[in-house]
Amino acid sequence: MAKKDKKKAETSGAQKWVQKIHAAKKVKEEWRNKFRVDLAYSYRDGAQRPSHIPDSEWITVNKVYSNLKAELPSLYSNDPYFYVKLAKSYSPHPMEIVRMESQGRIRQSMLNYLKGELELKAKVRLCILDAYFQYGVIKTHYYADLLENPDAGQPITGANGEIIMGDNGEPMMEPEALPANETYCLTRVHPDDFLVDADAGPLWDNVTWVGHRIKRPLDDVRGDKRYKKSSRDTVRPTEAKEDEVQEQRERRKKGSVFQTEDIQASVVILYEIYDLKAKKWMVISEGCDDFLMEPDELPKGVEKHPFNVIRLGLLRDDGFYPIPPASQWLDPQREYNELRSKILTHRKRFNRKYTLYGGAFENPEDAIVKLESGGDGTVLITNQPMQAVFPISDASLDQNHIQELMMLGRDFEELAT
Repeated sequence: MAKKDKKKAETSGAQKWVQKIHAAKKVKEEWRNKFRVDLAYSYRDGAQRPSHIPDSEWITVNKVYSNLKAELPSLYSNDPYFYVKLAKSYSPHPMEIVRMESQGRIRQSMLNYLKGELELKAKVRLCILDAYFQYGVIKTHYYADLLENPDAGQPITGANGEIIMGDNGEPMMEPEALPANETYCLTRVHPDDFLVDADAGPLWDNVTWVGHRIKRPLDDVRGDKRYKKSSRDTVRPTEAKEDEVQEQRERRKKGSVFQTEDIQASVVILYEIYDLKAKKWMVISEGCDDFLMEPDELPKGVEKHPFNVIRLGLLRDDGFYPIPPASQWLDPQREYNELRSKILTHRKRFNRKYTLYGGAFENPEDAIVKLESGGDGTVLITNQPMQAVFPISDASLDQNHIQELMMLGRDFEELAT
């Protein structure tokens, strides 16, 4: 009976976290809509033409793209170099100082090696780009594959065959799995995959938990021995692979009819959660009623969570997510393109036209054809000594349009600096 009550409590705990995640996702979605995050990404990619305007009457001058290209190199131009030095007042003993300085040089070399090996510069620059549209996230963590231990359950022995005893005086036992392919990782996390609690404020003191959404194939999750076996057996996929969804969209564009049920879910949505108050971490899934990894002590080396968050935009007093810089560029970018397209349309619509005195020509129709299709220097022979062809003046383009265009360009530059 006690085991059933414990199991029910665990299930209830996991579902509470699922509810917290849904509340946090709702708050984040409201923030995304408020600051037009998706529209900003579209503008970055050059998709700025309104659907009701023909392509022939629109010109895109992508100032969002050009501004990003100009600013990004200056925000992260050089790789950092790490120094590990001994604090001056650490120890008065000379031999101790020498030993610590030697260890510091080794750690310094290791950090600078990992900086290049883990592609720190490329990932951080990508995070800075993320921060223009939302915020940037870098995850610093450790990873290892777990292999089945053939000696699982046996006492651990030393080099001479002696049994190793634990602090409680009992023999230490071999674990069920052993780590392999151990490595340090530096991962750029897409801002869409990072969450904080629904009530989080602008400062980290007001954040109670952070979560990392991870998408993995069902077979990978069920084969990952870091998770509880009972949960791995019951976990279920809740999303389809992105390439399958995209394929169905392309088929629909070509006229094929399909039902949503035709796309089979094969991807498991996991959430790696760090509870900052309890100083615990856990893993849950939208497709599992139990914890995949029950709340446990933080991994060694992690104080609160493994994420570094870059927020270039202004912080807001009513939430964690900032005002993205790119959100302020959208209106002047649209206005600039609209005015620039008006100039393009004006130039196309008011090509030079003429009036013609028919009595001056033996065959007026032939003369008209020559005026319409003739090249530069076309000659018309008339029967009259006076002017027979009169150009119609083009509609003038108000100089205010040019001044307004310059003003809009300055507006964008002021908002972008």
